[in-house]
Amino acid sequence: MKNVKSLKNLICFVIFIMLALLMFFVPACAGNDNGMFDETKDPTVDSVQPDDDGKETEPENQEKEPEIQEREPELEHGFFEPKPEGYVESPPYNLAYRSYTNKFDVNNVTLRLYYGYMFFGDAEDARKNHRLNCPEFEISCYNYDICNKSQSNYHILKKVSENIISDKYRIIRENRDEGTYFIFNYSEEFTIPADVFSEEYGQLYIEIGGVNLKRYGGPEYEVIDVEVLNYELTDSKVKLTPCA
Repeated sequence: MKNVKSLKNLICFVIFIMLALLMFFVPACAGNDNGMFDETKDPTVDSVQPDDDGKETEPENQEKEPEIQEREPELEHGFFEPKPEGYVESPPYNLAYRSYTNKFDVNNVTLRLYYGYMFFGDAEDARKNHRLNCPEFEISCYNYDICNKSQSNYHILKKVSENIISDKYRIIRENRDEGTYFIFNYSEEFTIPADVFSEEYGQLYIEIGGVNLKRYGGPEYEVIDVEVLNYELTDSKVKLTPCA
């Protein structure tokens, strides 16, 4: 009887071990299609699945590669004024330009111009109480002959029948430790007429001006701001550099 009891205990022990092994291996073997557990697979990352067209699509929770940063412009002025020695507030820029190249075909000298006017508070209040009013303004350009000190080939690029003292054309000044930044609400591209580049070397003047600015009297025209670029014309190619 003692041997029978020992045999029963041994059988129970073996059955217990087999059940334990089954409970361990069955979930593990369900880990992949081959019936083997893949220790290298991260269960938190979705696999690439084919879409309806049979093309593989990336999982939604996979991080995307960072976008390539926008390259620096070759030409830029009017957005920043370094902090001068002593406390002298920088005059506001009302006109700025930017281009990602400084070399152009003479028939396609295209710059993005940023323009407007800096004022504080509500636009309507500024027009009424601060006597700022400019119901019409224009963007123009011309050639300046450095040797003869004369201008020629004047062109009006755009006439605007809107008040520049408005939120659309508002410029915001932002003072920081390194200097003053000017933030423009409005910009657009302009192509400079080819005949402006009439000399081998010269200067391109770009102006913004308006009527009735800071006064309610007659329709006097007033230049608001000017940007100047040096140009060099060679074989119908124009190279622009900022005027220091």
